[in-house]
Order: sequence, then C-alpha cells, then structure tokens
Amino acid sequence: MAKEGKSLFRVTTVFTSLFRVALIASAFAYFNYKFSEYKFINFSEWTFYEKK
Repeated sequence: MAKEGKSLFRVTTVFTSLFRVALIASAFAYFNYKFSEYKFINFSEWTFYEKK
C-alpha cells in the first residue's frame, strides 16, 4: 500500500507541474497578444521631450 501512495504522489506532482507550465504559457501568450496592438506606435515620430 505504501508504494501505491507514493506512485499517486508522483503522478499528482507531474500533473501539477504540467498545469503550472500550461498556466505560465497561457499567461505569456495572452499578454503577448494583448500588447501586440501597441506595436503601431512609432516613437521616432512622437516627441516626448526636447532639449533646451
């Protein structure tokens, strides 16, 4: 019985690790998609400050 519990723990650990990786990857993909709409800004055309 001890081996079954240990085996179940390893399977749970693997699924937890895969879930974490999937969560991080989906968050990265979401923010990459969300902020891709701001790539149209051309900072060489915009003047934010000028030298005196």
